[in-house]
Amino acid sequence: MADRRRRAPSVVRALLDAHGSTYAEDAGIRLRDTPQPLYQLLVLSVLLSARIRSTAAVASARELFDAGMRDARRMADASWQARVDALGRGGYRRYDEQDLHPARRGRRTGPAGLRR
Repeated sequence: MADRRRRAPSVVRALLDAHGSTYAEDAGIRLRDTPQPLYQLLVLSVLLSARIRSTAAVASARELFDAGMRDARRMADASWQARVDALGRGGYRRYDEQDLHPARRGRRTGPAGLRR
């Protein structure tokens, strides 16, 4: 078991050398066991879980961080528009909630969103 632990870093390095960088590196996150990079990993993982290209998720995370939203406090203090603008520069596009919500379109729906 100890031998396996000693080899793990070299195996990881070999994989990265052969196949490129990590999403965290691409997003500009410097991995450390401190709150800020761990928060940035959380933001990146949320964006990567969205149904968008991974390149757009990584670019959007980088834009948020470059705009100063590197920790939870700064993210909370940023305006909604500042967050939307940063995400947009990264390639993340959201649907207009008004267009998607049936009640706002003047339509009534029943169970499972079916029209009545």
